[in-house]
Amino acid sequence: MMLANHTSVRSIFNTLRIQFNKLKSRNAHVQHFKETRLFSESLEEFDHAEETVRSLVEEYEAAERQDYIEWGQGKAAGEDMDQF
Repeated sequence: MMLANHTSVRSIFNTLRIQFNKLKSRNAHVQHFKETRLFSESLEEFDHAEETVRSLVEEYEAAERQDYIEWGQGKAAGEDMDQF
C-alpha cells in the first residue's frame, strides 16, 4: 500500500484556470468553438468547466488543512455538491 500526497497538483490547476480566464477575457480562440453546434449559442460550458476547476482547487487547498474532514459540512444546504 502506498500513501501519497498529491495536493501540490492544485497549483497546476490554478495556473491553468488563471491562464484560461486571461484568454477568455480577450476572446482568444473563441471563433473556432462558436462554429461548432455545441457552442454556437453560448459558451457557458466553459464557465461551468472553470467553476468545476475552481471548486477542485478549493478542495485541494482544504485537504492540506487539519480540519479537512469537516470541510464539506460547512457548505450551504442549497449548494449542489454532486457536481464531481
